[in-house]
Amino acid sequence: MLLSHLPFSNPYINAAIEEYLFRQLPATTSAFITYINAPSIHFGRHQICKFECCLKECISHKIPLLRRISGGGTVYHDYGVLNYAFIVPHQKQLSPENYIEQIASILRDQIHPDIQRDKRNSILLHENKISGSAFAIAHNRLLVHGTILIQADLSALKKFLSQKEPAPDSYPRALRSISASVQNLASGVPSLTAYQMAEILHRQIRKLYFSTLRLRLPKSKLWQNYEDKNQDLNWVYSKKDQASQ
Repeated sequence: MLLSHLPFSNPYINAAIEEYLFRQLPATTSAFITYINAPSIHFGRHQICKFECCLKECISHKIPLLRRISGGGTVYHDYGVLNYAFIVPHQKQLSPENYIEQIASILRDQIHPDIQRDKRNSILLHENKISGSAFAIAHNRLLVHGTILIQADLSALKKFLSQKEPAPDSYPRALRSISASVQNLASGVPSLTAYQMAEILHRQIRKLYFSTLRLRLPKSKLWQNYEDKNQDLNWVYSKKDQASQ
């Protein structure tokens, strides 16, 4: 298992590096990365963002909007949110739930004993959601990535993810984000920061996988195409979204 904490806060760059590693790492290579993004909205591959966030509010505040290559619902990132990703060979005996449970177990053992994983693979503290996840599979590779709310600006989260345009009946319910009561992990451990959480995850993943190998980040020219795609409006918005702007 190769490990790295990405040194960037640009969400376009971090998403590009994550996708590059997912698509270009050798088939038998596994990696675990963490990163912290500037404020941004990330929605699932098949979602229509105007039904998932307050589009006008996001544009007014110049909040970047990114479409993931994975499914799942819409999430808010900022400097108080830690993001993680497992990039591994796809094996039938190891489902995405296995990797999410590894994160839940670390949080339970190292941070708070009341942390649990529910049937939807959300990670909860006192029945409030602190972490969501999504996954993608391509060419026998598995990407499992998620967010952990540490000291997120929950008022900004609510502002940008509420007051969204009502979805018509034609918008499949399977694509819609499911609202949940959220909580910062630091509410139970006040001194905890996203950077400290990253250090804890890396330390425990190294122990779990008996690995001390650091992932060497690819040169920017290798992931530039993915960064360009992340900012391409034809990728970010559906035709319905563009028509409404």
